[in-house]
Amino acid sequence: MSLRRRLGSLFKSQSELDLTDGSIPRSLFFLSLPIVITNLLQVGYNLADTFWLGRYSTEALAAISLGFPLIFLFISLGLGLTVAGSVLVAQHTGAEQPAKAEYAASQTVVFTLLAGVILGALGFQFVAQLLGLFNAEPAVLTLATDYMEVISLGLPFLFGFTVFIALMRGAGDTVTPMLVMFGTVVLNVALDPLLIFGVGPLPELGVEGAAIATVFSRGSATIVGLWLMFRGAHGIQIHLRQMVPDLAYSRSYSGSVSPRRLKTPVGRSRLTPCW
Repeated sequence: MSLRRRLGSLFKSQSELDLTDGSIPRSLFFLSLPIVITNLLQVGYNLADTFWLGRYSTEALAAISLGFPLIFLFISLGLGLTVAGSVLVAQHTGAEQPAKAEYAASQTVVFTLLAGVILGALGFQFVAQLLGLFNAEPAVLTLATDYMEVISLGLPFLFGFTVFIALMRGAGDTVTPMLVMFGTVVLNVALDPLLIFGVGPLPELGVEGAAIATVFSRGSATIVGLWLMFRGAHGIQIHLRQMVPDLAYSRSYSGSVSPRRLKTPVGRSRLTPCW
């Protein structure tokens, strides 16, 4: 039996989680437990960067701390773009309308990836000016800019993995995203010291190495996530032919995404003074 099936049997499968029958708290527990674990693993990226860069230099550690508010902002925007798609997938799945669920998922993927490309380009262009608002020391500001430029270029991967998690959850599969997240965190932890300090033929890259490790890990997760969704083996299936941007369809979920998109970044922004 595969690891995914073993864990799936532990956390209960989608077909076993009937919130209309039996103990609702018990069903919610088994549904939400993988989500909680996934969110905890999410912190692993920042912890790994903080641990290794803290051993590299004080300025490097201060640099990534300076960039964290912008990272939180990017993550919040990604969540805002995917939440409506997740809701639509959940609604169509619950209504036993798989074709509509697949179309909603395909459109959500393409719009989220396009947003990642656009915001990544803007972030790369203006990240120095944004970080300059924090009045940091010049040496720290330079390192933070180097770190965030790489992160900005990797936004399509960050958004791609976020939409994978959201759509799988909308379809009722919370175990698969947890497993993919675990694998990418392990990959990031392994790559961080190699790229930060340099080993063998790998050069010493410092803060840029930490950013590259994060982007590479996220990129790997996005590729795995898209592959799983194109296959349709778990949760939801997407189709390339349905990924032509449908502007008319986008209006069907624009009303749902706006409140979430505004609320979460505002909440995250409360963390900014801490840095």
